[in-house]
Amino acid sequence: MNDDRSRYVSQAFNRWLERYSPPRSMAENERAQQDEADALMRAVLSFAPQRGFQEWTGLALDALSEACQTRAWPTVADVRKALKGVRYVPEGFAAPATFDLVAINANRMSRGEPVPERFLWGRWAQRMMDAGVPKRTLDEYRKALHAAVFESRGEDGAMQWADDVKARHREDLDALRNEQAGRVRLGRQAMPLPQQIAAYDWD
Repeated sequence: MNDDRSRYVSQAFNRWLERYSPPRSMAENERAQQDEADALMRAVLSFAPQRGFQEWTGLALDALSEACQTRAWPTVADVRKALKGVRYVPEGFAAPATFDLVAINANRMSRGEPVPERFLWGRWAQRMMDAGVPKRTLDEYRKALHAAVFESRGEDGAMQWADDVKARHREDLDALRNEQAGRVRLGRQAMPLPQQIAAYDWD
């Protein structure tokens, strides 16, 4: 179980880290970059719970995204500060409070405030639209993020990033549709997907 936890969190964090750039001081030093990435990973893993680590990882990466002020890697201190308050209570355990992440971030969007990237793609984007966020608002956030990636990675890097995001977005929406269809076939209660889908579009 501990190996599953480390592997899952490490893979998710590495994907997250790829969206950011290493510090300029080590731009030409691959060994230093690897050592820094390993130190950041150890900091993340030190907070990851033994139970519910999948759900915790999503919350943790959201917290890191919100804490980052630039497109550069955070420091170990930044990581520890961002994750200090991240908590996930597995089913069956009493939770001190519940938060509607969709409603919270939908309200942020209505005010033009930053939101974690996960709410722009896939099933989370669909949930935002179900909560009343217009598709044009999602597209505005997507365009702004694309511009930031273009500025930090250049044209080729931004094109590769966009292709990867589009693929993950489609796969997640397809998975959501299949899950809904499976629940209907099994006779479980499930809300059907609306006619308006959180399509990926910023062109």
